[in-house]
Amino acid sequence: MRPYKVYKVQALVTGDHDRRRIFCRWLLDQQQRVPGFIEHVIWMDESTFTRNGLWNRRNTHVYSEVNPHAVRQTGHQTRWSVNVWAGLFKNRILGPVFLPQRLNGQRYLKFINEQLVDILDDLSLAEYRHTWLQHDGAPPHVVRLVRERLNELFDDRWIGRLGPHAWPPRSPDLTPLDFFLWGYVKERVFNRECDSADEMRQRIVDVFDKLRTDCVEDHTMMPRLHEEMQNRAQICLEMNGAQFEPHLIRPRRI
Repeated sequence: MRPYKVYKVQALVTGDHDRRRIFCRWLLDQQQRVPGFIEHVIWMDESTFTRNGLWNRRNTHVYSEVNPHAVRQTGHQTRWSVNVWAGLFKNRILGPVFLPQRLNGQRYLKFINEQLVDILDDLSLAEYRHTWLQHDGAPPHVVRLVRERLNELFDDRWIGRLGPHAWPPRSPDLTPLDFFLWGYVKERVFNRECDSADEMRQRIVDVFDKLRTDCVEDHTMMPRLHEEMQNRAQICLEMNGAQFEPHLIRPRRI
């Protein structure tokens, strides 16, 4: 017997396997019918950055000739969090956009009418006609006014809960924001403690700027990410819609 790593995966409920299979089959069919379809989707998501950040005690060590009795403070009485929106589209990193801490349908609609519309205005008419949008099924995303506005902007070219093309719930392993972007950003933002929410916002902006520079210098980064998405959809089908990340051949370095 040999020791093997235990993976932490999103729990699924009854019906999720079917929904994940339906979406992955549709995505691969679209990619085959329209080459480059995946890169024409605005993949977007929100994430919360908290003061405590990321810390895995089992993987954190301090090397020294004598015990330095290193500590890390936690459980602060003064707490804050920052809610951030970001997106991936073609070879572009979109965001960050800082959203209200408590996001509801009206605030999300305001974001669409202001920041998202500005992004769409930068597209040519021909490019806009082939642009899709994806977001998950968070409660602010599914209110009626938001869905009506997305229908006005994209017709049936958007993916989400209660939308023309359903997004499978509880599927962070299928969206590049979750399996790539947020991990990349948070690992660098939380490499040291932030003393204020303003410092955290500035550090988030700096990390996004650095990522944009990396994309310019390594022009294969985004194509490899699109390839990884297609690969994950295929493996999800092979696993009959179940969690599949432990069965990836190797961790893909984007």
